[in-house]
Amino acid sequence: METTPKGPATSKGPATPKEPATPKGPSTTREGRSIPLNARMARLYEAARLYYVEHLTQAEVAARLGLSRSRVSRLLQEAWEAGLISVSLTYPEAPSTRDAARALKARFGLADARVTSVDDPADAAALRRRIGQAAAAALPELLERGQVVGISWGRTLYEMVQAVEPTAGDGPASLGVTVVPLLGAVGEADPRYQASFLAYHLAQALGGMALPFHAPAYADTPDGAATFLRQAAISRAAQLWGALDVALVGVGPSVYHSPVIQAGELAGPTLLELIRQKAAGELCTHFFDEQGELCQHSAHDRFVGIPWAQLRRVPRVIGVAGGPEKIPALRIALERGYLTGLITDLKTAEALLAE
Repeated sequence: METTPKGPATSKGPATPKEPATPKGPSTTREGRSIPLNARMARLYEAARLYYVEHLTQAEVAARLGLSRSRVSRLLQEAWEAGLISVSLTYPEAPSTRDAARALKARFGLADARVTSVDDPADAAALRRRIGQAAAAALPELLERGQVVGISWGRTLYEMVQAVEPTAGDGPASLGVTVVPLLGAVGEADPRYQASFLAYHLAQALGGMALPFHAPAYADTPDGAATFLRQAAISRAAQLWGALDVALVGVGPSVYHSPVIQAGELAGPTLLELIRQKAAGELCTHFFDEQGELCQHSAHDRFVGIPWAQLRRVPRVIGVAGGPEKIPALRIALERGYLTGLITDLKTAEALLAE
């Protein structure tokens, strides 16, 4: 995370500034005014280098340069204003989050686990945002260039996509991935949370491409679902489900708290079927019961998305989720091996490890 201090500190702080750039040509101030490169600019550079890189005190810099301490302070301020100094800060994760991530990997046999701290775990929006940020930060390590990546839907994945730092074109930071939606639009949920929207914006941020998938998650009839899946654009996306390297998925809570139900999907008889089977969670709207068995309901034949059996064959399925209402679903998904990786918050991780 980049930060811009107002001027040089008078005492040492935790950040380690980068070495000031050696002046090579005409320079400008932060306000855009041109400054000729002369002995004065060289003096600014030397004062900044001694203070920020050699870690001398201002008094020591003054003695080295034969100046007063107040003069050194002014030189450092001028060096900052001239754009010679930049500072980067990296937010440190607490040892407890690293320990929790290691414990999750050991307990559930995960290939990868990331745990982040949240200032107020009771603030659901802040929790989703922080988990999303942690997931976004992890993507360069989790994904490889040219991979085929599937993405489901939901608010936490939206926060992840929003937090991804865009890469430029096909530059060295670009992953050049192909991003595929894993299902159609879920009911009346916010369009920003739908898989097609998330796929497009994730691909844009990672310097890749996304396949369109303009269909509902559940068609009105089984024939309607088959018709959608035969459409050329949707068919191309569906064919890539079998070639997925990674799937980024949210993990939904029980039927009583499910965003799928809240969005207006699977109502009426289907909802009653899920309640009778004690649906405890879901992945890509595939509900499973308290033992982790796939719930059987009449809407399966109307689903326009990756089949459960195909999702289970994806080499890496990374859950991006957290919060108290999702703990039972997460525990089941982890114990049944439905996830190979998890990005979550510390409170959720501690609850998963408590039993």
